Amino acid sequence: MEELQFNTTYVLEESTDLANFIGMNRDVEVVCDPYDFSIFRCDIVVGDFKWFKKILDKLLVNDMNFMIKAMLCSGHGTTSPSLGLSRMSTP
Repeated sequence: MEELQFNTTYVLEESTDLANFIGMNRDVEVVCDPYDFSIFRCDIVVGDFKWFKKILDKLLVNDMNFMIKAMLCSGHGTTSPSLGLSRMSTP
């Protein structure tokens, strides 16, 4: 396991592009959807880049194995780790 600092946004976009290319043969369109844009706040992480990409690629390709003429939306969101207590404001 090789732990390095890498950009998750780049990996997600690259995996989505690869899945979209593979899905063209089956009329499956793959869309990358950063629904709350939180992925851009926590985009630099430390971990194994190759392992993360391999798992993500396999998940997307396995999803496409059961689809014909469909749209696969790859939604991305993160939660930031927090230290201590967090307070929510109520209206």
